Amino acid sequence: AAGDRHFSEWSGVKISAGGDAARKKVKDIDLQLSELHAAFTVNLS
Repeated sequence: AAGDRHFSEWSGVKISAGGDAARKKVKDIDLQLSELHAAFTVNLS
């Protein structure tokens, strides 16, 4: 995959830092989705 090739060009440090940033972004998105879901559920009841 293109993404795999891109990552293979990075140093281990950059991959680690990028992974941390990606995990934080996913966590933030999960939080936003949870809040949206909670708001939606409240609106339905």
